[in-house]
Amino acid sequence: MDIDALRKRFPTEEDCRRFFENVLWEEGRTCPRCLSMKSYPLKSRKGLYECAHCKRQFTVTCQTPMHSTKLPLWKWLLAMFLLVTSSKGLSSISLGKWIGISQKSAWKMGHAIRQMMDVGDELLPALNGINKGGFIHAEKQRKKSEFLLPLSAAVRFGPLTLAMTALMNWSR
Repeated sequence: MDIDALRKRFPTEEDCRRFFENVLWEEGRTCPRCLSMKSYPLKSRKGLYECAHCKRQFTVTCQTPMHSTKLPLWKWLLAMFLLVTSSKGLSSISLGKWIGISQKSAWKMGHAIRQMMDVGDELLPALNGINKGGFIHAEKQRKKSEFLLPLSAAVRFGPLTLAMTALMNWSR
C-alpha cells in the first residue's frame, strides 16, 4: 500500500475515525473511565459518546496520545503509516514535511506513535496472536555474511498495542 492507496481507503476524517474505532473498540465501544460497554452517541458531534453508567463523554482518542491535539486523525494515520513502512526510520524533519506540520510537532508525534508501539516486557504474557511472520535479510556487523532473521509481529488485545521484534536467539 502506498500513500495514494491510503488516501483512497480513508478519504475523510469520518473514515479515519471509524477505522480507529474498529481497531480500538474491537469488541464494542468501551468507556475509558469506568470500562462500561453501554454508551450512546451524542448528536452534537460525530464520534462523541456518553457513557450510560458514569455519564462521562468520550471519543475514540481518549487516553491516547491523539487525545489533546488539534491535528486531524488523517495526519495521525499518515504518520503511523510512514513510520511503520519506512525501512530505516524517519526523522522528525522528514515526517513534518511529509504530513505538513512543524518539526517540533512531528517529533512529539513520532515519539507518541513509538510509545504506542512499544510494549517492552509486557509482550509475552499478554500475547493473543501472531498476525504476521516472515524473514528479513540481515548482515552481521563484523563478518560480511548475510543470513535470514525471523521477524514476528504480534498484537495484544485490549489497549491498542503492536509489536514487531526480530527473534535474535533463533536457530533452525
